[in-house]
Amino acid sequence: MDRVPLADGEAEGRCLVHRILASVTDETERWAAIEDAPFNQRTGRRGWTPDAAKRLLGQRVERPVTVDEKVQAAADLTRDEEVAAIVTADLLRRPTATAQLAPAEGPAWSRS
Repeated sequence: MDRVPLADGEAEGRCLVHRILASVTDETERWAAIEDAPFNQRTGRRGWTPDAAKRLLGQRVERPVTVDEKVQAAADLTRDEEVAAIVTADLLRRPTATAQLAPAEGPAWSRS
């Protein structure tokens, strides 16, 4: 049987997926997960990526896809006060973004 050579980086990606999933201590559970690869919306095929493995384990991903992942990535990027101030000012200039904010009940200091 002829083997098709792996594309550049594919072998490294597979090793990384196995390294990430190695944290699943139950060997049977780990191999069951490996054999049940998730569906990749972008490629239209089932297969593992490092992000899919991290997603399975609840770890932060490199390329956020879900709203929760994107919110977490934005929070991580805006930990620095200077960056947070610039991003906040930019976001407040977006009428559709500000329209989605819940109405304020008044200043926090007046709610006691």
